[in-house]
Amino acid sequence: MGGGEDWGGEEGDTTMVKVLCSQRDRFRDRVNQLELQLAQAREEAQSAKGQVEAIRGDNLALLERLKYVQGYQSQSRPRKMADPEAGEVEGRYSKAYEEKMNPFSDFRSREKEARRQQMNVLDRIMFEFGQFISGSQYARVFVFCYTLALHLLIMGVLARWSHGHSQTLAATELLQAQQPLDVANASQLLQDSRLPGGG
Repeated sequence: MGGGEDWGGEEGDTTMVKVLCSQRDRFRDRVNQLELQLAQAREEAQSAKGQVEAIRGDNLALLERLKYVQGYQSQSRPRKMADPEAGEVEGRYSKAYEEKMNPFSDFRSREKEARRQQMNVLDRIMFEFGQFISGSQYARVFVFCYTLALHLLIMGVLARWSHGHSQTLAATELLQAQQPLDVANASQLLQDSRLPGGG
């Protein structure tokens, strides 16, 4: 090595390589451990999400049974004071239950499906295409870029055509402007040739 410094020569290089290799191996092991932990966390999150959905469905089913029992009890005897905790839980799930049992939403969905079935094939295809575009951000971006590219292409073609057309028109006008001069020169030459002694 230059400059009079001695780092141990070849032995120092091999030691440095061993240190770097051991660090690399430790980091690789740590990355593998973290990837395993991440995969486990994702699995746990997915499992928890499934459990939450299952519990929500169970709660809606229990609320439906509770409403049925309360309706049955109210017909047979007067209702007692409700438990405040039960009212809170019932209030939390009653909106979801009402949406599930709402006859108007069922009617709306049936009417929408009936109207869709009455459409002709072309209208149905256009409707589904519109639903797809409005439902996907990537589809909207693609349609925007495609439309922009078509507009730029058409404007470029029209600009090139009009530029070429204007050059052709200018050349035609220039030729027409030169033709009267040529006709005038030709008629002058004709008159000169007819004169006696004009050649």
